Amino acid sequence: MDEAALTDETTMTREAEGEGEASEGYKPSVGVSLLDDAVCNFIDSLNEIILLVDENRDIIAASGVARALFGLSPEGEAPNIENLFPKVYIDSISHRMKGEDAKRMTLTFPAKAADGHEVLLEARFNWFQAGNENLLSITCRDITDFMKAMSDLTDREDRYRTIFRESPLGFIHVNSDGYITDCNNAFLAIFGLDRSEVIDVCLAEDNDLD
Repeated sequence: MDEAALTDETTMTREAEGEGEASEGYKPSVGVSLLDDAVCNFIDSLNEIILLVDENRDIIAASGVARALFGLSPEGEAPNIENLFPKVYIDSISHRMKGEDAKRMTLTFPAKAADGHEVLLEARFNWFQAGNENLLSITCRDITDFMKAMSDLTDREDRYRTIFRESPLGFIHVNSDGYITDCNNAFLAIFGLDRSEVIDVCLAEDNDLD
């Protein structure tokens, strides 16, 4: 093979490996040959919050959902992950995941969205090797609304428990099998009973409550 043909083949190989200019997605600051257009475009198309980060903590690829959430531009210099997540979490992740037995982990932590409001993310982290580079993939789920709903539910349950305890009316809780599982003090006072005489009584059977 002559020198010209070898040069042409080398150029084609580098372009196929992604060393040429990518039309979309972030350009890695190191290990440029690791990601080609097809990989970046595939990540971009995924309907999940996905970030691919290099050892310098620069984002080298991101899904369209992630770019929309964090306001990331597909052009220009790759942003650092510390611009999105609190540094203390990133330091902790990096430290805990360097061990051979800790390749994957899941954490819940806050992040700042593009519009400035804080979101709560459940994120899966996975270190892996691509060529000579160690890369970190981050797949996130926005659980902000879920956690708010859970908090609201807890608040309602707390309010109900307060009413249940302090109401002058007698209340009992009965399960699907007809057994009393709880009662308030008013119920005990009305019927002149001790709590031990009420709990686990089956209302479908003859009992001494009346």
